[in-house]
Order: sequence, then C-alpha cells, then structure tokens
Amino acid sequence: MAVASFEQIAGKIFDGAISFLALILQMRRRHISQPAHLLSVALFTDFWSETMRPGTPKPVFI
Repeated sequence: MAVASFEQIAGKIFDGAISFLALILQMRRRHISQPAHLLSVALFTDFWSETMRPGTPKPVFI
C-alpha cells in the first residue's frame, strides 16, 4: 500500500474545497432553496470534522 505524501493529501483537500465552493456558487446562481444549501454545508462540515479530528486515523487518498 502506497503512503500518500503531504503534498498529495493537501492537494486533495484543496481540490475538495474548490469543488465545494463551486457547488455553493452554482446553487446561489440557480437560487436553489436554502435547505439544499444547508444540507451541503452540513455534509461538508461533517466530512471535515471526521477527517480533521485530532487523534483519529487520517484517510489516505491515493
């Protein structure tokens, strides 16, 4: 099993953040209802807290 370098992991996190911001901008442009926006934010923050919580094994993106 290959271990991902810090640059690879940081790149994946950065790509995910950019994709998430693009999703929010698309929803704002299309005037999608507020609950859909809140759901996407809740899913992202849940993912972020699970992957960034201290003391838990970090996922390795390959």
